[in-house]
Amino acid sequence: NSYQVLGNLYGEQLQSGAAKKHYFKSLDYLHDNRYTQQRAGILTNLGIIYARTNQLDSAIFCYEKAFALRKASGNIYSQALLLNNLTALAFQQEQYQRSIDYAQTGLVLAEQSGAPQLLSSLGLRWHGRCRREWDQVPPGWSR
Repeated sequence: NSYQVLGNLYGEQLQSGAAKKHYFKSLDYLHDNRYTQQRAGILTNLGIIYARTNQLDSAIFCYEKAFALRKASGNIYSQALLLNNLTALAFQQEQYQRSIDYAQTGLVLAEQSGAPQLLSSLGLRWHGRCRREWDQVPPGWSR
């Protein structure tokens, strides 16, 4: 819908307030259960906006809602990608066990998907997102 397109455009221009406004209008517009995949995509985009603005709890909330919608539809590929995002955000919040749990669940789903490129994609994304925080892992956690 047009609200989602505008949210995407504002998001690309790093205008987070305008992007969120349009994403929320889009969610209101797509309130019907027939649009679960579209709502999951919008929630994912909202999560990206929140993560960019360091509102990690809100980003996690959006990603978890999107994950639930993708899970209900059986979209394994998208579930694995969302778990990758959740893994990185939990790691940023120093919630290491939670990060490991997300990553392990994502790995299982990636293997179930039968898409080998997803496994390598998840590894590259994990490495790219968490590399800068990796040196700050507390003593006692293996590297």
